Amino acid sequence: MPRYIMMGTHFSNWIARQPERSDRIAAQLEKLDIEIKSSNYTQGIYDFVDVVDAPDAETMMAFSIWYKKEGFGDCTTMSVFQRPEFQAIGKIAGIQAEETYEVAQGWHPPSGEKPRQVYVMMGKHDPDWVDKQLTRTKDVYEQFQNLGIKMLYSNYVQGQYDFVGVIDVPDAQAMLAFSIWYRMNRFGHIVAMPAFSRDQMQDAGSRVGVEGA
Repeated sequence: MPRYIMMGTHFSNWIARQPERSDRIAAQLEKLDIEIKSSNYTQGIYDFVDVVDAPDAETMMAFSIWYKKEGFGDCTTMSVFQRPEFQAIGKIAGIQAEETYEVAQGWHPPSGEKPRQVYVMMGKHDPDWVDKQLTRTKDVYEQFQNLGIKMLYSNYVQGQYDFVGVIDVPDAQAMLAFSIWYRMNRFGHIVAMPAFSRDQMQDAGSRVGVEGA
């Protein structure tokens, strides 16, 4: 099935409705034949960023309408394109994008080392990025190596952003350093948000007296 990025914000009353909310969302996803492939709670302009498989764009629109109608929040969805699809589309537009990302492999933590901070990274390309494509991806992965950043997964999207990925970084300073480097090289602009698991979200809520977050 086609893949989509689903980014959402919660309305302020979502905590009080959490037990009911989760059950109803799960039922609606099953009803519409939408399968969540990856889910991340985030801290920033969105409250969550999910990767989902759905029958078609109309189904995703139906879920977004239902989500807001039920008073749960706002939901933004974008189509996802894998690298082969992205290259095929580029060729239609007269863009030649070579496979350069394999030249520099992503960093991997030593055996037994615990995962560091995970971030959701969303980006927009500068207008002249096509002219730099032959070296841009190679340079990005080399900079990942230099900063100790590991790409967990990445998706090309159509909509508010050009790509949405999830990365593992040593600390917030490394994330900031990469964002500065990316912008200074005129590749584009990056928005990065810390990502949290459900357990982390619940632990954070309990620290401020909010149960069931």
